[in-house]
Amino acid sequence: MNSIAAYILLTLAGAGLGYAATIPQALRKLRRLDVVILPVVICSFYAAWARVSLSGTDRVLSALLVLLAAAGLAMTIAPSVAWYFSRRKENFVARLDGTAIDEDEGLKPVRELVEADKYEEASRLLESLLKNHRATFPALLLMTQLYHHLKQDQRAEQCLQFMIHLSHGEAEQLTAQRLYHQLTSA
Repeated sequence: MNSIAAYILLTLAGAGLGYAATIPQALRKLRRLDVVILPVVICSFYAAWARVSLSGTDRVLSALLVLLAAAGLAMTIAPSVAWYFSRRKENFVARLDGTAIDEDEGLKPVRELVEADKYEEASRLLESLLKNHRATFPALLLMTQLYHHLKQDQRAEQCLQFMIHLSHGEAEQLTAQRLYHQLTSA
Protein backbone atom coordinates (compact mmCIF):
# COMPACT_ATOMS: atom_id res chain seq x y z
CA MET A 1 0.00 0.00 0.00
CA ASN A 2 1.43 3.37 -0.93
CA SER A 3 1.99 6.12 1.60
CA ILE A 4 -0.84 8.43 0.49
CA ALA A 5 -3.44 5.65 0.60
CA ALA A 6 -2.24 4.66 4.08
CA TYR A 7 -2.61 8.21 5.35
CA ILE A 8 -6.09 8.54 3.81
CA LEU A 9 -7.17 5.24 5.38
CA LEU A 10 -5.72 6.22 8.77
CA THR A 11 -7.35 9.66 8.60
CA LEU A 12 -10.75 8.12 7.91
CA ALA A 13 -10.25 5.56 10.69
CA GLY A 14 -9.22 8.30 13.13
CA ALA A 15 -12.23 10.43 12.21
CA GLY A 16 -14.50 7.41 12.69
CA LEU A 17 -12.96 6.66 16.07
CA GLY A 18 -13.30 10.32 17.07
CA TYR A 19 -16.96 10.23 16.12
CA ALA A 20 -17.58 6.93 17.92
CA ALA A 21 -15.81 8.13 21.07
CA THR A 22 -18.18 11.10 21.30
CA ILE A 23 -21.51 9.37 20.70
CA PRO A 24 -22.74 9.86 24.31
CA GLN A 25 -24.60 13.15 24.75
CA ALA A 26 -22.24 14.35 27.49
CA LEU A 27 -19.24 14.06 25.14
CA ARG A 28 -20.74 15.63 22.01
CA LYS A 29 -19.15 19.00 22.71
CA LEU A 30 -15.76 17.30 22.16
CA ARG A 31 -16.74 15.79 18.80
CA ARG A 32 -15.08 18.38 16.53
CA LEU A 33 -11.87 18.22 18.52
CA ASP A 34 -11.77 14.41 18.59
CA VAL A 35 -12.62 14.05 14.91
CA VAL A 36 -9.67 16.33 14.06
CA ILE A 37 -7.10 15.29 16.65
CA LEU A 38 -7.48 11.49 16.51
CA PRO A 39 -6.61 11.28 12.79
CA VAL A 40 -3.58 13.51 13.39
CA VAL A 41 -2.46 11.34 16.30
CA ILE A 42 -2.94 8.09 14.39
CA CYS A 43 -1.11 9.45 11.36
CA SER A 44 1.69 10.62 13.66
CA PHE A 45 2.06 7.12 15.06
CA TYR A 46 2.19 5.73 11.53
CA ALA A 47 4.73 8.35 10.41
CA ALA A 48 6.93 7.57 13.41
CA TRP A 49 6.72 3.85 12.73
CA ALA A 50 7.35 4.24 9.00
CA ARG A 51 10.38 6.52 9.49
CA VAL A 52 12.33 4.23 11.80
CA SER A 53 15.68 3.50 10.19
CA LEU A 54 19.23 2.92 11.29
CA SER A 55 20.31 6.56 11.50
CA GLY A 56 20.35 8.09 14.96
CA THR A 57 18.62 11.30 13.91
CA ASP A 58 15.63 9.44 12.46
CA ARG A 59 15.32 7.35 15.61
CA VAL A 60 15.34 10.44 17.83
CA LEU A 61 12.74 12.18 15.67
CA SER A 62 10.60 9.05 15.55
CA ALA A 63 10.80 8.65 19.33
CA LEU A 64 9.87 12.31 19.83
CA LEU A 65 6.96 11.96 17.41
CA VAL A 66 5.74 8.82 19.23
CA LEU A 67 5.91 10.62 22.60
CA LEU A 68 3.99 13.62 21.27
CA ALA A 69 1.41 11.38 19.60
CA ALA A 70 1.00 9.36 22.81
CA ALA A 71 0.46 12.55 24.81
CA GLY A 72 -2.09 13.75 22.25
CA LEU A 73 -3.86 10.42 22.35
CA ALA A 74 -3.98 10.46 26.15
CA MET A 75 -5.39 14.00 26.22
CA THR A 76 -7.93 13.15 23.53
CA ILE A 77 -9.33 9.99 25.07
CA ALA A 78 -9.07 11.04 28.75
CA PRO A 79 -12.53 12.75 28.82
CA SER A 80 -14.17 9.69 27.25
CA VAL A 81 -12.49 7.31 29.70
CA ALA A 82 -13.37 9.55 32.66
CA TRP A 83 -16.98 9.74 31.47
CA TYR A 84 -17.15 5.95 31.11
CA PHE A 85 -15.91 5.28 34.64
CA SER A 86 -18.07 8.00 36.17
CA ARG A 87 -21.03 6.44 34.37
CA ARG A 88 -20.28 3.09 35.96
CA LYS A 89 -20.32 4.70 39.38
CA GLU A 90 -23.49 6.56 38.44
CA ASN A 91 -25.21 3.19 38.09
CA PHE A 92 -26.43 3.86 41.60
CA VAL A 93 -29.94 5.29 41.47
CA ALA A 94 -29.84 8.08 44.09
CA ARG A 95 -30.25 11.71 43.04
CA LEU A 96 -29.05 14.91 44.63
CA ASP A 97 -31.72 17.14 43.11
CA GLY A 98 -35.50 17.31 43.20
CA THR A 99 -37.86 17.05 46.13
CA ALA A 100 -36.78 14.97 49.10
CA ILE A 101 -38.53 11.75 50.03
CA ASP A 102 -41.04 12.34 52.80
CA GLU A 103 -39.74 10.10 55.55
CA ASP A 104 -43.15 9.34 57.05
CA GLU A 105 -45.25 8.81 53.95
CA GLY A 106 -42.54 7.98 51.40
CA LEU A 107 -40.65 5.37 53.38
CA LYS A 108 -43.69 3.93 55.17
CA PRO A 109 -44.62 1.48 52.36
CA VAL A 110 -40.98 0.36 52.14
CA ARG A 111 -40.80 -0.26 55.87
CA GLU A 112 -44.08 -2.20 55.74
CA LEU A 113 -42.63 -4.45 53.03
CA VAL A 114 -39.50 -4.99 55.14
CA GLU A 115 -41.65 -5.96 58.14
CA ALA A 116 -43.50 -8.44 55.91
CA ASP A 117 -40.11 -9.95 54.86
CA LYS A 118 -40.57 -8.82 51.24
CA TYR A 119 -37.05 -7.46 50.87
CA GLU A 120 -36.79 -7.66 47.08
CA GLU A 121 -40.04 -5.75 46.65
CA ALA A 122 -38.96 -3.19 49.24
CA SER A 123 -35.65 -2.74 47.44
CA ARG A 124 -37.35 -2.17 44.07
CA LEU A 125 -39.82 0.29 45.59
CA LEU A 126 -37.11 2.27 47.34
CA GLU A 127 -34.95 2.31 44.20
CA SER A 128 -37.88 3.75 42.24
CA LEU A 129 -38.41 6.37 44.95
CA LEU A 130 -34.73 7.29 44.84
CA LYS A 131 -34.89 7.65 41.05
CA ASN A 132 -37.66 10.23 41.32
CA HIS A 133 -36.76 12.04 44.55
CA ARG A 134 -33.72 13.51 46.22
CA ALA A 135 -31.90 11.01 48.42
CA THR A 136 -32.10 11.53 52.16
CA PHE A 137 -29.89 9.99 54.79
CA PRO A 138 -32.64 7.73 56.26
CA ALA A 139 -33.65 6.51 52.79
CA LEU A 140 -30.04 5.69 51.94
CA LEU A 141 -29.57 3.96 55.28
CA LEU A 142 -32.61 1.79 54.60
CA MET A 143 -31.39 1.10 51.04
CA THR A 144 -27.97 0.06 52.37
CA GLN A 145 -29.56 -2.30 54.88
CA LEU A 146 -31.72 -3.82 52.14
CA TYR A 147 -28.74 -4.31 49.82
CA HIS A 148 -26.76 -5.89 52.63
CA HIS A 149 -29.64 -8.21 53.51
CA LEU A 150 -30.00 -9.21 49.85
CA LYS A 151 -26.24 -9.98 49.70
CA GLN A 152 -25.60 -7.15 47.23
CA ASP A 153 -22.62 -5.90 49.18
CA GLN A 154 -21.03 -3.99 46.32
CA ARG A 155 -24.18 -1.90 45.87
CA ALA A 156 -24.43 -1.50 49.64
CA GLU A 157 -20.86 -0.20 49.67
CA GLN A 158 -21.67 2.29 46.89
CA CYS A 159 -24.70 3.41 48.83
CA LEU A 160 -22.63 3.88 51.97
CA GLN A 161 -20.03 5.93 50.15
CA PHE A 162 -22.85 8.10 48.85
CA MET A 163 -24.23 8.35 52.40
CA ILE A 164 -20.88 9.50 53.77
CA HIS A 165 -20.80 12.19 51.10
CA LEU A 166 -24.40 13.20 51.82
CA SER A 167 -24.23 13.19 55.64
CA HIS A 168 -24.51 16.58 57.28
CA GLY A 169 -23.97 16.17 60.97
CA GLU A 170 -21.31 14.39 62.92
CA ALA A 171 -23.76 11.72 64.07
CA GLU A 172 -24.77 10.88 60.48
CA GLN A 173 -21.13 10.70 59.36
CA LEU A 174 -20.25 8.44 62.28
CA THR A 175 -23.22 6.17 61.58
CA ALA A 176 -22.33 5.87 57.89
CA GLN A 177 -18.63 5.29 58.60
CA ARG A 178 -19.35 2.61 61.22
CA LEU A 179 -21.71 0.81 58.87
CA TYR A 180 -19.17 1.09 56.06
CA HIS A 181 -16.46 -0.34 58.30
CA GLN A 182 -18.71 -3.22 59.35
CA LEU A 183 -19.62 -3.99 55.76
CA THR A 184 -16.09 -3.85 54.36
CA SER A 185 -14.44 -5.75 57.21
CA ALA A 186 -17.00 -8.58 57.24
